[in-house]
Amino acid sequence: EEELIARIHEATGDAAEVIMTIASSLAPVPKVGLLKYARNLYKANKAMVAAKRGSKLLNQFNSVESLIQGAGKFSRVKGAQQAFIKGDGSSIFKAISQGSVGRTMSGGYILKDGTILHNHLSTKTGIYTIDIHRSSGQIFKIRVTP
Repeated sequence: EEELIARIHEATGDAAEVIMTIASSLAPVPKVGLLKYARNLYKANKAMVAAKRGSKLLNQFNSVESLIQGAGKFSRVKGAQQAFIKGDGSSIFKAISQGSVGRTMSGGYILKDGTILHNHLSTKTGIYTIDIHRSSGQIFKIRVTP
């Protein structure tokens, strides 16, 4: 028990100690109840740290340019350039399509520079895909794996 409390305190700073002190002063809670509460605090802290790391990854893709540059090496497939990235496809798509000026008949998003964005699941692999159609004729397929 003491080892768990020490690990929780190490991971969460003074928060675990403060919460345990407050909880123990509010009502006569068995020690096991406090440990369970502290464990949940530890898990919540880990999730918060992971979410912050994930949002840094998401924030690096806030435009079509940043997505194309961040995708790395592209390979040629069926008249398009294809690359793979890791992340949450729908969140990335939402971020890069912000500020669109209209929609196409097929549901794509039109950006100010004439670029058209589409999103779908790959028919062969089921991988979330962001299609980028540049007004210059270039087509990029960004496959987003979790």
